[in-house]
Amino acid sequence: MPRPDPPLQLVAIKVLLSSRVKEKDYATYVKEVCLIQSFVHPNVLSFIGVCCEPPHVCIVTEYLQRGSLFQNLHPPGVEPPPRLSLARCLHYGQDIAAGMAYLHQCNVIHRDLKSANVLLDAHDNVKGTPRRVRGCAARLTPLGAQSRISGCPGACRR
Repeated sequence: MPRPDPPLQLVAIKVLLSSRVKEKDYATYVKEVCLIQSFVHPNVLSFIGVCCEPPHVCIVTEYLQRGSLFQNLHPPGVEPPPRLSLARCLHYGQDIAAGMAYLHQCNVIHRDLKSANVLLDAHDNVKGTPRRVRGCAARLTPLGAQSRISGCPGACRR
């Protein structure tokens, strides 16, 4: 009996220009990807896969239909920008805080938290995007380290 096809999933693919990634940065890149793939939290963007065979360097994550919080707060051609209700502001703030608290439990500091790096799904849930890696505009730093990742930690599933 043939196996059923796995369900289809929309993904986002971030292609990194190999000209921007130096040869010496690949080890750091791989270590940071290893760190990112261990994150499992409803308010942190889900990592799906990576290709790090130059010149094909890319990161695959879940796709969030509504785009960034910045795009939703400042839609093109809409002046003045729409106002958010207090309830929605609190919802977004709680989701962002939960995602950042999770990263801190994993001993990681985001270092680039801004509305452009926060995405919205179809149900108005917020997810932080820890998908940038050093050598490719990364902003993740393990607590107690100085912009270096010294190994591949186990999964953080608190």
